Amino acid sequence: MSEPFIAHETTGTTHEKEPTEVLKEWQIKQRLKQYKKRLGRHEQKRLAQERAGKKVTERTLNAIANNRQWIEYYESLLSETTI
Repeated sequence: MSEPFIAHETTGTTHEKEPTEVLKEWQIKQRLKQYKKRLGRHEQKRLAQERAGKKVTERTLNAIANNRQWIEYYESLLSETTI
């Protein structure tokens, strides 16, 4: 039986982050597709809010900007892996 973990005790291991994992091409494509779908959903929310005459929420605008950044990031990763 192992000893219970007590948070204040040190375990002797460091909590340094591992270097970012190297993604395979299929994983990059999968994440790119995921973020494109998310962007589409948030764009539709924005359009619905505009059509209803409501102010587009800051959260929706932030989500759109964030998803665009991720799409750009994964597109650049994809272009690096296919070269």
